[in-house]
Amino acid sequence: MALIDYPSSESEEEFQERLSPVLPSFSLDIEGDRVRFLETDRNFNPDGRVRGFSHQHGNWSTSLYIPATESLTCFLHTLLESVNSILSPDKKEFHTCGDFHLSLSRTWPILHHWITGFENAVRDIVFKYPRPLIRLDKAEFLVNDEGTRSFLVVCAEKSDLLLNLLGDIDPIVVSYRGEPYYQDQIFHFSLSWCLGDVNNTVSANWKKTCLWTQDGKSK
Repeated sequence: MALIDYPSSESEEEFQERLSPVLPSFSLDIEGDRVRFLETDRNFNPDGRVRGFSHQHGNWSTSLYIPATESLTCFLHTLLESVNSILSPDKKEFHTCGDFHLSLSRTWPILHHWITGFENAVRDIVFKYPRPLIRLDKAEFLVNDEGTRSFLVVCAEKSDLLLNLLGDIDPIVVSYRGEPYYQDQIFHFSLSWCLGDVNNTVSANWKKTCLWTQDGKSK
């Protein structure tokens, strides 16, 4: 069983960065935002991904997550390399996720003038908790709500800390018009994704081989 811990030598400021909400600012990717505002009706990405909600001027796509540490990122890349030979020959095209993280919320649009209040509320909650200790569990295939994308993930055990943290964060998300987290919480790190529902397009044996390969490496 893989065991990942956040180093005790981290300062409070460094830990805040690891558990801070991913919120945009005007200094972040100005060119990308200009394109996004000009193309308000564009719901498709070049790689085929479909937006979960339509863009509206003044809204920002927001989510909360715990980013993987450098050591965990290296380990997850190793896991992914071990299964790439199985993923690649299949008719489904899999893409490596841009960053590895454990989500604590769904993604939803938040009004720009709410960002500061939301960020402060989340920080007040985060600093009540010690640094998280994350134990990796089995591999799974998960499908998003719309059935437009499937993810190869490595699950994390449901520790009391993660469940309590989520329980405190979820009401704040809902108060800012976000949807509550999934009732059947599956904390996980997504490794790669493909378009469509993988359950309808690949064989059970293929899925079993992928998951067995990941489980063998993560324990």
